[in-house]
Amino acid sequence: MKYQKNASRVGNVPDMSGLLTFAEEALMKWIYILWPSFVTAVLGEMVFFALINPKELYLLGQPVYWSPIAIYSVGFLMFWGLTAITASLYYFFQKPAEEINHLDDKPASKMHHSHSH
Repeated sequence: MKYQKNASRVGNVPDMSGLLTFAEEALMKWIYILWPSFVTAVLGEMVFFALINPKELYLLGQPVYWSPIAIYSVGFLMFWGLTAITASLYYFFQKPAEEINHLDDKPASKMHHSHSH
């Protein structure tokens, strides 16, 4: 899948928009996943620790004796990881079935025949 860059003209600078390279396309995919999940993790962290004191946190029935900064950091990374998985699934399910299943690469006649020897 190719994307067009959204470059705009600024002053006398020519419009240099073109097709994104493979590396740029991959980078954009990660930005689409990690940026919204980062923002969501920040909000989740704020709400979670507004309601829960890190010094009173229990993990598997045992009190957690980490410093509050360590608890906030691990909590943020857990929120970010969970929301990144969610954003990845959302990104994946936005693709058309033909792209996911690579149906455009296979002739229709070969898709419905089984191989018997």
